[in-house]
Amino acid sequence: MKAKEREHMAVPDAIVQAVLNQDKVDEPPHNLYKYPARFAPSFAREIIKAFSQEGELVLDPFCGGGTTLLEAIRLKRRTAGMDVSSLAAFIARTKTTPLSVHDRYAIEAWLNCMADEQPSQPALDTWGTTDEREHYERNCPEGARAFFAWALDKVTLLPKVRQQAFARLILLSVGQWALDCKTSVPSILAFKKEFCSRLKGAMQSYFDYLTTAAAANELPRCRLGSLRRIINRDAEGSEKEGRIPISWLPAKLVVTSPPYPGVHVVYHRWQINGRKETPAPFWLANQRDGAGASFYMLGSRHEPGLATYFERLQGVFASVRSLLSEDALVFQLVAFSKPSGQLDSFLSGMELAGYREVHVDSKADCVVDGRVWRQVPGRKWYAKNKGKIPASKEVLLIHRPLL
Repeated sequence: MKAKEREHMAVPDAIVQAVLNQDKVDEPPHNLYKYPARFAPSFAREIIKAFSQEGELVLDPFCGGGTTLLEAIRLKRRTAGMDVSSLAAFIARTKTTPLSVHDRYAIEAWLNCMADEQPSQPALDTWGTTDEREHYERNCPEGARAFFAWALDKVTLLPKVRQQAFARLILLSVGQWALDCKTSVPSILAFKKEFCSRLKGAMQSYFDYLTTAAAANELPRCRLGSLRRIINRDAEGSEKEGRIPISWLPAKLVVTSPPYPGVHVVYHRWQINGRKETPAPFWLANQRDGAGASFYMLGSRHEPGLATYFERLQGVFASVRSLLSEDALVFQLVAFSKPSGQLDSFLSGMELAGYREVHVDSKADCVVDGRVWRQVPGRKWYAKNKGKIPASKEVLLIHRPLL
């Protein structure tokens, strides 16, 4: 496409600043679990405010930990998210499932009972088969494994599934704090202390979010879950899914961050002691996983030309196109291992899926060739060693459906 044929659009400065945001994601309830490669809540928030109206549908076909969904609910939109990972679906669903006052009392009473107990290995481990336990506990340090087994046994004493799910979510956050990219492991008592502290604080911060979101939507807290649909599946073919109410469609906005082509991001494991990987997060979430990294990355990052990645990307957005209105916009935050060639392939895939790129009309230094670029802080220990490699930059890509 020639430069003179390009579509340009003014983007509010608040969105550009949100893209450039370098702050850690400490804002509740987004911080209940730090999903890998997540974007700042302000990024989703400012886009949703600027380019959708109250009551409209906001989509995220790679919803991860649910950042877009949480912000859409807070801003009185309906929202739907899809993710091929059962772990991501669990996290996003739990973060957006309302809890009642009775749920809070039940969890607090359960926590008080746990506070007086000494963690010990349960007499009988009823989770999964022996082979499954060996798989999901693989590379999990002995002390951590003992604490998790004890805590999960206690979780079953909570009377409601949603209460158990919330406790599991906080257990996930404790495991991530203790193990992911760490070289030492806390004691069992330190695990317990951190879990009790986090769960107590999370209950308060989550209720604050629910109260604010319920007031904004003029709904009781218990009905906030009616504003979202979370679907555990590949977004390709999602137009045939049928779990998004027809009355919600078509969607006016997509805010997402797809898997980064050729970039090593571990969505489905924690990395422990020299980057040994453990699938323990699925164990803690009571989810099943038997897939390798390429399953979550749209293809192997080692494949020449990443042909599978771009083919699957095209399939995903062709399906999403069927769910969108003609005037919808798609915002994506993406990084590339080799931007020079992969960016062109990414844009070609979007065009084949039925979209045209929209360029940002701005003279800001971060805008290059109509696209907003930002330097990403090192998320993992090995990123710090490599410095400002190409994959440490992200770009905001904007598209709209071809008419």
